[in-house]
Amino acid sequence: PTMPPKSKKGPAPGSAADPFADPLEALGTMTLEDAPFEALPPSVGKRVKALGELHEAREKLYAEYVEEKKALERKYDALYAPLYAQRAEIVSGRVDVDEEGKPKEAAAGAGAPGEGGVGTVETAVAHSGESAATKARVGKPDVDEIVGVPNFWVRAMMNQEVVAQIVTERDEEALAYLQDVRCEDFNDQKGFRLVFHFAPNPFFTNSELSKTYGIPNMFAGVEPELSQAEGTDIHWKKGRNLTVVLVKQKQKRGRKGPRTVTKPMPCDSFFSFFNSPTLDGEGSDSDADEEELYNQIDADFEIGMTFREKIVPSAYAWFTGEAVDMDSEDEDEEEVDEEEGERV
Repeated sequence: PTMPPKSKKGPAPGSAADPFADPLEALGTMTLEDAPFEALPPSVGKRVKALGELHEAREKLYAEYVEEKKALERKYDALYAPLYAQRAEIVSGRVDVDEEGKPKEAAAGAGAPGEGGVGTVETAVAHSGESAATKARVGKPDVDEIVGVPNFWVRAMMNQEVVAQIVTERDEEALAYLQDVRCEDFNDQKGFRLVFHFAPNPFFTNSELSKTYGIPNMFAGVEPELSQAEGTDIHWKKGRNLTVVLVKQKQKRGRKGPRTVTKPMPCDSFFSFFNSPTLDGEGSDSDADEEELYNQIDADFEIGMTFREKIVPSAYAWFTGEAVDMDSEDEDEEEVDEEEGERV
């Protein structure tokens, strides 16, 4: 370590006789845990002790705040629940609304999505402007035959920038069967579970897909600590796996010369969201691999939080596009705040 230069006149800087000495300089890089208060000048030590007591008092109040915040979150989650349930009923077509927009029972014979016949998801998908192949399969229905709100969740997701960038054109047809998305907090409020409810569809047999995040400090108001990220295994129907594409490759082996084989190769898809990156770092052979893994974890968590904080609570506003404008305004305000901070 370097030493401060000695002055030719007067005491050396930092000495007890130097009136301009830094009373903490003798501590160097030591922390207060390493150096007891007794190592400080008495006048400074008692002040630091007083600061510590203030800090402890603040921490106690903050702990109370976190508990009250959890209780408030539980209270309003219970109040939101029936509203989300009604939303799901209307979107799926299980419940219709009257001329005043008040919920009522679905018309007799309309049928809930996925039950077959008039008013099924296939009917809604065909009318909603999905792929030509889908239209050819089910035909275009009369307006009166449509139930629910076709493509409600697809449109809401596509209007949200973070989520839209992982949804491919191939995904959209499958997502047309998405009837509801819920966010369920753990009982101990140390994580949450996203649940995606699907009508029977030609892509997979699961009636719901879920993604679970464990966050021990979810309500602590600090950088979240992710302890778990786990998704559902999707049971794809034959030839309908949207997370892979079949690629033909030539192999040189074989008595009759090269032969062509078809192999499934991973491809971009929203449904890869349910294939969670590992959190323990296994398989990372280099710093670059580890950095890539952390980037994947960050991106995955951002998508999960976007569903939790934006899409699920404000699905209607994302469906109509209102939330897009509000989100843009928030981003503009953040940029202005950052610029003002830099000028300061």
